[in-house]
Amino acid sequence: MISRRDKLLQQPWEQLRYAQHREKVLSARPAIDTHTPRCHEHVQRKWKKQQNELERQQQIERENLRLLQKLGDIMRTKRINNVWLEPRPTFLNREKHFPTRPYSSLPEIVTNYGQQPAGTLIYGMLPKHTVVGRCPTCSGNPERTEVAIPEQRTQWAPARNSWNRKTQQPLPHQRCYHCGSYKSSERKLFEEYA
Repeated sequence: MISRRDKLLQQPWEQLRYAQHREKVLSARPAIDTHTPRCHEHVQRKWKKQQNELERQQQIERENLRLLQKLGDIMRTKRINNVWLEPRPTFLNREKHFPTRPYSSLPEIVTNYGQQPAGTLIYGMLPKHTVVGRCPTCSGNPERTEVAIPEQRTQWAPARNSWNRKTQQPLPHQRCYHCGSYKSSERKLFEEYA
């Protein structure tokens, strides 16, 4: 039996708390989050990587196009175009002109037969003899280049005496006739120079 005091003061609060409790129970959801994770596009897409890959593909396309143009030009022409009617384009028209070396700058070959004869020379080759003879190598007298040594070799200077005690031969110890002890090397040197 509920008293009048409990019925008027306590029961309405208990009914309200019970109603709130039932509302919470009915609106309850599982605590585990089963939703898919949020999509962060700046994390999923690497914009710098995509930019680098796009630039790389564009460079490959440019190089392929240039290569195709060169191959097409090669297939159209029948020979290498080496005829330069005007000087080649250079920066500020600066191009190094290499002078032709004269024949006098070629090295002279001294053989057993003497100096090389006058005539048209191929670099480092002697002109053919007018008289057809046997090959000097086959006849047992091959052509050898004579190397003239400008001066005789000087002999080596004699080796200096070393003052390093580690490399020198150990001196034999000498006993003193009076006391029987060994003489030190410093004392011996002092006695020699005294």
